Amino acid sequence: MGSSLKRAVDIVSWMLLAILMLFTLLLILSAFNLGIRAFVVSSGSMSPALRTGDLVFVRESSKYQKGDIITFIDSRNEYISHRIVKVEKKEGKTSFVTKGDANNSRDGSPVSPVNVMGRVSFSVPLIGIPIAFFHTRIGLSILIVSIGALLIWLILAGGRSTDKRA
Repeated sequence: MGSSLKRAVDIVSWMLLAILMLFTLLLILSAFNLGIRAFVVSSGSMSPALRTGDLVFVRESSKYQKGDIITFIDSRNEYISHRIVKVEKKEGKTSFVTKGDANNSRDGSPVSPVNVMGRVSFSVPLIGIPIAFFHTRIGLSILIVSIGALLIWLILAGGRSTDKRA
């Protein structure tokens, strides 16, 4: 292999390793409650603000208002990220009426503050697709094997001499 081709392969390999390590770090960090949690958008109900496959980062807050996109747990124990369209106060209790931007109607029932995970702070487009895959057993296995194989290959390839005179 020519030295310029080997150098290009090495650079691509290290970049691939860095990406795999980033995915691994995101997986590990999402398992801990550090005040910011990551969720993968699994539907187009918030399009165009959030699209299927986006990774959203949610931060806890003590106050939510109309217009905020919040992530909450619904009655089926699923995580939903929708916009607050109305803050209701009845008998001293607050609840949030939510709606997906792409939906024609509001969500079925108001959201209690205890079910709110937090406000969407920012999102990263499409990065949630591989992360969702790596959250599966087969995906995690492939990630671990890929990182191990790439590390072994880089170690072994780094020890080879490109000088054919030796």
